[in-house]
Amino acid sequence: IVAARRSRVLISTIYPGDGRVTMDWASATARIQHAPDWTVINPSGLPYDSARNVAARLCLDQGFGWLFFVDSDVLVPPDIIYKLLATGRDLVGALYFKRGDNYPPAAATLVATPEDKLNPFKPAPLPRFNYGDILPVDFLPTGATLISRRCLEAVVQAFVHPFEWGMDPAGFGPFIGSNGQPLPGLSEDFMFSFRAKQLGFQPWLHTGVVCSHEMTGWVGVKGLQAPER
Repeated sequence: IVAARRSRVLISTIYPGDGRVTMDWASATARIQHAPDWTVINPSGLPYDSARNVAARLCLDQGFGWLFFVDSDVLVPPDIIYKLLATGRDLVGALYFKRGDNYPPAAATLVATPEDKLNPFKPAPLPRFNYGDILPVDFLPTGATLISRRCLEAVVQAFVHPFEWGMDPAGFGPFIGSNGQPLPGLSEDFMFSFRAKQLGFQPWLHTGVVCSHEMTGWVGVKGLQAPER
């Protein structure tokens, strides 16, 4: 009984501020295969980093063995959680692509930029791969990602806010983290995977589980124009 309870998955959807989702997303998410004792939560009305921290805290406090994030703009295959669980990895995500910049994979590797004193490293594109490979990466987005309890516990113990936004869109320099030190210029999900890797939890990308990344657009004189939201 204890082992079964520890294998439960908490599924967390992260919504935009207006709470709207498409019919495609709602249909795909409703088809996700899961056991009866798994639970779905919908933290909303919060910044993305705060919403993910709420999900992490609920996962730990309520005894779940895994936390699975599915964002409100990522369309996932029905068997995604079982396929990610089957890898045996503590931190593993499915493959999906950015909504711009020629649509590369959303995951990234790390490149050193010592000339930049504020950010001595930055995300860089992935090397070439064959679909089906399970790749080690440095930065893993959490739009369709599975995290083990022991990985969460380690990051929470080391950092007050495991998911923490470090990017200042106004360009006024780095944010100051909960430890009083400047944060790397990373999104909240890249920050988590970066911290997890520092603690010995390698982030993995399962390129055999492919998702779609939704985007909105307008049709005009120049045809379809679909900037990032």
